[in-house]
Amino acid sequence: MSNKNVDEMIKEVLTFKTPEEKFEFQCDMIQISIVSQIHRAMEELGKTKKDIAKAFANIYENMYGEERINDYITDLFTADERMELEDIELFQEALGIRFTFGYEVREEK
Repeated sequence: MSNKNVDEMIKEVLTFKTPEEKFEFQCDMIQISIVSQIHRAMEELGKTKKDIAKAFANIYENMYGEERINDYITDLFTADERMELEDIELFQEALGIRFTFGYEVREEK
């Protein structure tokens, strides 16, 4: 396989076919950024996914049950499920943290 073919394949993978596809990708990147902060806090505070599930259980257990809560948290961590503001608050509560947000001006290409 030539370098040109590899370069073309990489470009194709990294090119969005629709504005919706680009939007979904950007939403996933925001969620992954939040999840990386959650993982960092979990590691620093010695918390586990089970600790997180306990906090979620207070809200969701009546609706989903413990097994579904664990699956839901996994889905949030892998961006298979879209995170909502309520979920962010539950992570803050479970970890005893508060997220702060900043911004950077995008460089449009």
